[in-house]
Amino acid sequence: MLRQELRGFPDVPGRFAAKNVAPVDDADSQNIVAMAMVGTVGAFGGALVGGRLGRSNSGCSDSDWTCGLGGIIIGGAIGETLGMSLGVTALSPNPHRFGNGLLVSTAVGLGGITAFGAAGGNGAILLAVFAAQLSSTIFVHTR
Repeated sequence: MLRQELRGFPDVPGRFAAKNVAPVDDADSQNIVAMAMVGTVGAFGGALVGGRLGRSNSGCSDSDWTCGLGGIIIGGAIGETLGMSLGVTALSPNPHRFGNGLLVSTAVGLGGITAFGAAGGNGAILLAVFAAQLSSTIFVHTR
């Protein structure tokens, strides 16, 4: 159901005119929430798969958890970016924008890794990067 635009307010120059309010579709809002949830699940799934592949290709024994840590981190970052983009694309009204979403998510992720290194390894930056990746990927798919 569409929310009705406001009516009855005079159009005052230089001020917000109520008649210019575009109706908001509730289905679009629900779709964005679903895209965020599926994108998050895709990101975590991709990070797990990428991390596992990174560890298995390093030739480590199961008892040494630090061996192959670089592969786990790189594989997880790649899997997270790819899984997020795939998850958002699955529910996107514009699925043909997968490449654009992946490019934007990768750029935000690389910028975040740079900021993480510059900040001395502050973990809060990684959470902010994840949120920025997810929101930018959704933005690309909904506009």
